[in-house]
Amino acid sequence: MADQNGSTHTSSRMQAYQQPAISRSSFVARPHDGTLESILSEAFACMEHQFATLDRDGAGVMMYRMVETQLALHGFYEMETLQSVWKRIDVNSKGYLDFAEFLCLLFMWSSVGD
Repeated sequence: MADQNGSTHTSSRMQAYQQPAISRSSFVARPHDGTLESILSEAFACMEHQFATLDRDGAGVMMYRMVETQLALHGFYEMETLQSVWKRIDVNSKGYLDFAEFLCLLFMWSSVGD
């Protein structure tokens, strides 16, 4: 959004979509209280952390091959399912997803098998 001087500003939450600033160390979600805001904040931080672990070079995107490899290392071998969901999100076949697309992947993944 442009201000009176014509410069553009990005909200802090939008910057999180572009480049999550998360360390690659372990992350444990700990809601500070029982409020919905606190729980959602911790959940979002957890998703940002997971994205950062898949974004090995810090470029703000995660590559298909990296996701495929990481899932296989954790015992997931249904690569046809992954490829199907990935193609629905990566509509221009870039081979990578940014953070907003990663959130779509998580949402769509939750309905796989329904």
